[in-house]
Amino acid sequence: MNSLTVSLNAIQHISSLTYEIDLSNPGLCCLVGRNGAGKTTLVRALRNLSSADTFIKTAGPSIFSDASSITYKIDGKEIIFTYDPAIGSLNCRQAIPKKIRRSISVELPIPYGARFSYAKSASMADGEIRKKIVLGTPTRPNELIDFLKAIYANEKYDSLIEASVRGKSYYAIVSSSGRYIREDYLSSGEYFLINLYRTIKSATKLIVIDEIDLSLDAAAQAKLAEWLREFCKNYGCKILFTTHSLAVMR
Repeated sequence: MNSLTVSLNAIQHISSLTYEIDLSNPGLCCLVGRNGAGKTTLVRALRNLSSADTFIKTAGPSIFSDASSITYKIDGKEIIFTYDPAIGSLNCRQAIPKKIRRSISVELPIPYGARFSYAKSASMADGEIRKKIVLGTPTRPNELIDFLKAIYANEKYDSLIEASVRGKSYYAIVSSSGRYIREDYLSSGEYFLINLYRTIKSATKLIVIDEIDLSLDAAAQAKLAEWLREFCKNYGCKILFTTHSLAVMR
């Protein structure tokens, strides 16, 4: 997937909107605008390509009409969602290839973001995480440790471990006494960055984040872009995010 164009028609207060993003070159894209400009609606539309029930879960049926539609053009091929009165939302009659759905990851803010569902997964895996810590089998995620230490200027991340459970990676900070703090018990900003790093490493082509600055303090915001730009280069991904933060924009 090298190019993606998404066109929205008659959705909520948006009469027409077309957004094109070049995925052939890794890097950052910052999307800014006033409240109500349609940024979150665009982010939902991008998520809808990988999770077709996005609007059903995150928006009411009143935002649609018979004229509502979303058209995605991916490397010249079109995928079209139109209004379906039977479900009161958008629907697609085409089969969307798994490769395309897996190439896009979208992080919405509370309460719809992926990190909130991953917290439940971490809780269910707690027994296995504890067992690996006791047995001394976790690994040290050096790149993630360097990332967090640079963003927060804190040495506590030196004791961060990575435990693989059923093919998923979970993280925790382990003290000298053997007690540990699982990733989902860290601050919302720390947990967000860990989840973002996990997504970057998953070989996702396009990562979209709505309100990237939401849970980060000003100092963390100022340092984030430099690290994300380097991650994009190293992992070959594009990160598109919305923000109202002047520190991030700079």
